[in-house]
Amino acid sequence: MLSRRFDGDFWCGIVLQMAQAESSVRNAMIALAYLNQTQRGSLADARHDTSKKDVETSRQFGMHYNRAIRCLVARMSEASYAPETGLVTCVLFACIEFLRADKQNALLHMRNGLYIVSELRRTHGVDTLSRESRTKIIHNGISGPLEMIEKTLVPIFTQGLISALLHGVDVDMEFAFLESTLLNHLHLQTFNNLREARFSYCEMRDASIILARDFAIKLFQGLEPSPSEVERQTHVLACHQTWFRALLAFEESSALISEEDKLAMSTLKIGYYTTYTASACVHDASQMSFDVYLDSFKAIVYHADVLVNNTVNTPSSTQEQRMRSGAAANFTFDTCLVPALYYVALRCRHPSTRRAAIALLSRNLPREGLWDPGLYRIIAERIVEIEEKEVDGSGWPVERTRLWSASVTAEVGEESGLRSDFLFARDVGRGGGNTWSEKKVPSVAELYVEVCNAT
Repeated sequence: MLSRRFDGDFWCGIVLQMAQAESSVRNAMIALAYLNQTQRGSLADARHDTSKKDVETSRQFGMHYNRAIRCLVARMSEASYAPETGLVTCVLFACIEFLRADKQNALLHMRNGLYIVSELRRTHGVDTLSRESRTKIIHNGISGPLEMIEKTLVPIFTQGLISALLHGVDVDMEFAFLESTLLNHLHLQTFNNLREARFSYCEMRDASIILARDFAIKLFQGLEPSPSEVERQTHVLACHQTWFRALLAFEESSALISEEDKLAMSTLKIGYYTTYTASACVHDASQMSFDVYLDSFKAIVYHADVLVNNTVNTPSSTQEQRMRSGAAANFTFDTCLVPALYYVALRCRHPSTRRAAIALLSRNLPREGLWDPGLYRIIAERIVEIEEKEVDGSGWPVERTRLWSASVTAEVGEESGLRSDFLFARDVGRGGGNTWSEKKVPSVAELYVEVCNAT
């Protein structure tokens, strides 16, 4: 279950076609297939290395994985080597490592792929690929490797990095390549199809990540954002609004929109409401400004519910086979539902809305990269428990108990399992010593931190 609504062309088209001619891609695909047979999808399974239960499958996986690496190294020395071969192979390697829950090796493959992209852009004279350059690639129908790389592979690489955001990723280092793709447009957009809308949204998402990073640095240093940073925040929000108007115009003009496209629209709207609210509140260390965006949080839950009910209640033949066999990973490389639902649980303090998001995390969702729904459900419940130790008359957490962050560090292969790190919003700007950790969180009943004593 690797593909989702916007990356099916890659997994079901580009990868399969390239595998016929490129041995590195072919062997990486075979290795991924063998690994998939031994995994159920959860991070707990990956930590306990279920591949050891089937010696032959494990042997075949290792053989084809090593062969793919050797084939790629040999292929890179040939005159006919094309960079897209290395990029596709890097994505497959990263997917393997995400499925194994090996964050470090997954990020290594991501970095290698993004280095190839950077070199290719320099070769084509688009080192700082502007919005106009990207639009030309899309709308003028330019064919060839650059089109496929920019339209398909770069969003996949970025999505893979986002998958590791709450697992201790250094945003300064890992997302440095996004600096050259900051938004520089505010004209009224029009979309001919949902792929164009998604490509444009990815730009806004990337700009929102950089914006959040820059504001967080100032908040932790106890500094006010500069006028230029405030202006950039205003610009990012305006771009979101322009994009959303264009998406609604496309929706209204498509009288015969298919059911699948309706689900894709819900996916895009989830992304929009998530990054818009995050960008709108990046300046507020207290977390109180999120409260005015309750309607946006409710919209995220609504559209997530639409997607969950469509995917969980109508299992595919692959899902049915997985349920019968007890194996085959419930896993997807793309991220959509789990991060957004966790975001609502963390940032929305409306009691019933955040609980509705947590309830959706309990619905047998696939792991999305490193985003394990079962794990994040437990962490989300812990967040609610901490914050709601003291509430106002409406049941909303008071300012002093609100959390700024709750991140997860995967410790694959160790008995200690996973560690979650918490930081109160009131401690932002006071140094890092006020962060506390809780290890191996098997159930909410076992989780307790005396919030009132942490003054």
